[in-house]
Amino acid sequence: MKPIKLTEKNSGRLRSALDDSIKRTFTLQELMRFGKEAEGKLESMGVLKKNRPGSGVRIPYGDCVPNSYRWSAEEQVLTLLRRPTGWFLVGVARGTVPMRPYGKGGYSRHYTISPASLKDLMKHLGISLEKTSTAIQGG
Repeated sequence: MKPIKLTEKNSGRLRSALDDSIKRTFTLQELMRFGKEAEGKLESMGVLKKNRPGSGVRIPYGDCVPNSYRWSAEEQVLTLLRRPTGWFLVGVARGTVPMRPYGKGGYSRHYTISPASLKDLMKHLGISLEKTSTAIQGG
């Protein structure tokens, strides 16, 4: 799939990127909200704006499937990537839903951050690599 920037201007392209089953799960408004939430998350972690490109978020959605369910159910997965100009939708896919008890379904978010973002996060938390390696070596 060709990456699509999360903007109102691209709403037609974003809608067409979501197939019929995905549209029932994710709305365009939710998609825009996910991008804003991810940006807010990076900001709250102290990641500088110049270091945010390369970070991403994977958003799977699938409800629970009882153990007695005979077939494998599907979940929908969106993948967003932060580029220098903003957030982009880079993936729309389906996967299988793991067996889990009722009430455990819903949206979850799996964030990945770029190496530059990791340095900002460690600085924000007051962690240095020197201190960490010394502690691991027992010094």
